[in-house]
Amino acid sequence: MRQTNGVVRPLRIAAAVVATAIIASVVLFEGSQATSAYSSPFPDEGVLHLHIDGTSNYFEWQKDGQIPQRSGLGGTRCAPTLSAPPLVALSGGKSAGFGDLGFGICTRANDGSSAAGRIDPGESLTLTLAGGLAAKEVTYAELDIEAKFGGVLAVKMYHNTTQVGSDSIDTSEAPDSSPDNGATDNIRLVLQPDMPFNKLVLTAVSGAFSLDGGGDGTEPGPLGDDLLTNDSVFQLTDIDFLSCGETAPLTEGSYQISYTRGNNVSTTPCTDKVFVLDVTTVGGNQGVQFGLWGGDPDATFTGSITWPPEPAAIPLRWTQIDFGDGPQDIEWCGGTLAAPSLPLGEQWCLVTHHAEIVGGGQVRVTETYYGQGDPFTWH
Repeated sequence: MRQTNGVVRPLRIAAAVVATAIIASVVLFEGSQATSAYSSPFPDEGVLHLHIDGTSNYFEWQKDGQIPQRSGLGGTRCAPTLSAPPLVALSGGKSAGFGDLGFGICTRANDGSSAAGRIDPGESLTLTLAGGLAAKEVTYAELDIEAKFGGVLAVKMYHNTTQVGSDSIDTSEAPDSSPDNGATDNIRLVLQPDMPFNKLVLTAVSGAFSLDGGGDGTEPGPLGDDLLTNDSVFQLTDIDFLSCGETAPLTEGSYQISYTRGNNVSTTPCTDKVFVLDVTTVGGNQGVQFGLWGGDPDATFTGSITWPPEPAAIPLRWTQIDFGDGPQDIEWCGGTLAAPSLPLGEQWCLVTHHAEIVGGGQVRVTETYYGQGDPFTWH
């Protein structure tokens, strides 16, 4: 779910038409790798593969129109290395290990044995996007997990230090959850949290597990099926996050826009959120849309828009705001310039309005706003 709102400077036309145009102009991005079986609501930045078959082991990033980047696996069981370009960083409380067809944690006890590729109870394996992928995020993943001895694997997903999702698998009753039973002891775990992540932590609560790369022939999930692979796969995106105190600027064409997320109005913790900031022109209407993915009713914002030049007139067209049920004239805030307050029943209001001549019979309007929450909800 994404929540947005939009400020528009339309001609005086039917509210229903403007509302429809505003909704239609906010597009759900379809990943180019996707089919009807799998789709992502975020922009497509390719797929990261973990491929392990015993002879050709690597991470590889693939995106349509781009040269694939491969980081091959080398080194020893207790000191696996990934060749340039770095795509993933592997870590844990102890050294990351590799054995048979999967990654695990290496200890002195299993040094040099296939158990180096195993995550035993209490151990965690961490994967973090790195190098050329460090600025990207994962929106969806299919993990090829090998289960050993029957147990529970806990999975946590983070964006930097903020946990954005969790999952687990329980193989305690699986008849083939024992070592080295080929594909029968492998499970395909699908991860699709509400928020994208860039760090993945796999922890064995009981039993033992390995992160594999399709070497045992595990049945793929929807994305793997689309790509004709049983690798572990990670759908990537590249989006902006905003936390309290951060500013999102945007210069597009003649627009100059800046929005700052303030402190929450309650004690609700401020967590990183995907920030949507778009410029749209539909049917002659100028519009700016903004909001947080998933919303945050306690969020506060201050914003500034310098609009493109427009015909000089007295009075000028008044800015309108659309909360999802059609545009309405924006109201002046109460309070003071330093401490604006919302009018009764309003969620956004106007703090300043300034117009200046720019030549050619035109003026340019700059306005600042104050708002709370994300009033326009859609799916």
